[in-house]
Amino acid sequence: MLGKLLKYELKASGRMLLPIYGAVLVMGIISSLFLRTAPDMNWDNTIMTVLTMVSIILFFGLIFAALCLSLVISILRFKKNLLGEEGYLMNTLPVSTWQNIAAKAIVAVLYQIISLIVAVFAGFSFTMVGANVSFVEIFGSVIDAFREILSQMGGVFWLYAVEILVIMLISTFGSNMMIYASMSVGHSMNSHKVVSSVAVFLGFYIVSQIINSFLLAGGAYFYALAGSYSLSELYRPQPAILAILVLEIAYLTAYFFITKYFLKRRLNLQ
Repeated sequence: MLGKLLKYELKASGRMLLPIYGAVLVMGIISSLFLRTAPDMNWDNTIMTVLTMVSIILFFGLIFAALCLSLVISILRFKKNLLGEEGYLMNTLPVSTWQNIAAKAIVAVLYQIISLIVAVFAGFSFTMVGANVSFVEIFGSVIDAFREILSQMGGVFWLYAVEILVIMLISTFGSNMMIYASMSVGHSMNSHKVVSSVAVFLGFYIVSQIINSFLLAGGAYFYALAGSYSLSELYRPQPAILAILVLEIAYLTAYFFITKYFLKRRLNLQ
């Protein structure tokens, strides 16, 4: 059943996000062509300058919209589908609460990753076409930088790369789950549900920052301690990275169970 929920969410969110992605790519090509060809055109310079600036502003505006909408749509989908008018229907389906939560979170993170990829790809395309730089040149520069990093770090680079990617992924899930938990708690109230959700979110954020501050101080101590034991400079950050990973998993788990509890036990659709 989780697969069907994922398919439904992908289609529902994609109807709003996919056109934005297409617009970003198209406007990136248009704005980069304006930027590249403007000096060679015989048109009035003022007109070309205005057209070029407008196209560039629209391009970066669409990138910003794509990045923001992926989050906004995930929030609206969660609210409408589980806490709003569709909540009665969703709670009569033969699916468990965790499946509803998982479907929302997985699709939200997936589209946020796609939004980032589209933004990066569009930015590279804009740079290549606008600055008349070939893909081979950029790719060659990236490869050279990559080789330099490998020569300095060796195999430990891959360890850190995998750990950082995993942390980023879990952190993204955790951020979405914190929003879901805040909304679930806030919408359990009889009134002022949105205000309550924002207040709960701020409470979660403040508590997490306090915890992070204490752990940061502890991490600095253990980093110095690792140096006193002559641990290799490359491996000194390892305890801190593992601590961050454990912390992000703890946040994700806590927010998930809070969301599940309030959706299952304290759901208030009135």
